[in-house]
Amino acid sequence: MKTNLKWQLTISALCLILSGCGNNPDISTNTSNTISGTIADYTTGTVDSLKCFSNNNDLIGKCAVSTDGKFSITLSTPTGNKIGKINNVTVTDTNAIVSSPTLTIGYKNGIQKGLLDKSNITNSSNIGIGSVIIVFCYSDRDLTIKGTNNVSSTKSIIWDVKLKKGWNEMTMEVPSTQSLLYSTTIPAGLNWRLFLN
Repeated sequence: MKTNLKWQLTISALCLILSGCGNNPDISTNTSNTISGTIADYTTGTVDSLKCFSNNNDLIGKCAVSTDGKFSITLSTPTGNKIGKINNVTVTDTNAIVSSPTLTIGYKNGIQKGLLDKSNITNSSNIGIGSVIIVFCYSDRDLTIKGTNNVSSTKSIIWDVKLKKGWNEMTMEVPSTQSLLYSTTIPAGLNWRLFLN
């Protein structure tokens, strides 16, 4: 499976969380178990199906893609890991079980064609400062994660997240070359895009 910057950053951040290593009172806007939308600038026939994965490539949902790029994936309840402690970050319940973010892959005739993301990115070469990508994760209970985790002397992960029990939509944003921000404030103007291999 071909990876991209989003997946590499997400895995790095989540490895820190799962190994235990701003102000926003808003709750995530998506606690449904369905991800749906229309792929922007879709060319009919580019992909015929989508598969959604979480936690070590566990398949948690799949669907067909219509000729105009519409899709709707019903997500099953995934496995997860105890969130644990994160250095310099307040976690309201360290026993909460949280899944890794979903990864949605587009297929044509069973062959992987690309990655589906909801973001402000129009092509994979313009990922950088100001990039916002939506990720979906599951929590077995309400949970707040707030603070800044310095993962090295020059890199940090900023947490401003309020999860509800169930599926949650949150942003992964690149505010600077030295930081990554997770938030449950979902900005307007994000589109579903298929980034082909």
